[in-house]
Amino acid sequence: MKRLLLLLTCFTLSASAQSLPGPATSPNPAAQTARAWRQSHEQAIISEFAQLLSIPNVSADKANVARNADLIVELLKKRGVDARTVSVPGARPMVFGEVKAPGATRTLVFYVHY
Repeated sequence: MKRLLLLLTCFTLSASAQSLPGPATSPNPAAQTARAWRQSHEQAIISEFAQLLSIPNVSADKANVARNADLIVELLKKRGVDARTVSVPGARPMVFGEVKAPGATRTLVFYVHY
């Protein structure tokens, strides 16, 4: 039920955002490009999100936590991220992904737990 509510909220927010008036000045070209990409891929984005939400994600459910991790690795790889699961005996799998950027002077880390 919570997942359905979350999915419906996403649809509502998406629809609401589309109906908002634009800024008084010309929008940032990068924002316009990102918005156009999101709009043209909206069905796939929602479909993947629903697929992820369809897998139970309860820490005590080791099998489904592993399915969640495997799907996240698949989705990251689809986007060109070098991704894999990392396992430690007795612990839930972790997802590690890396995008190498030649000449980068900083490292950006995203941490999400379940």
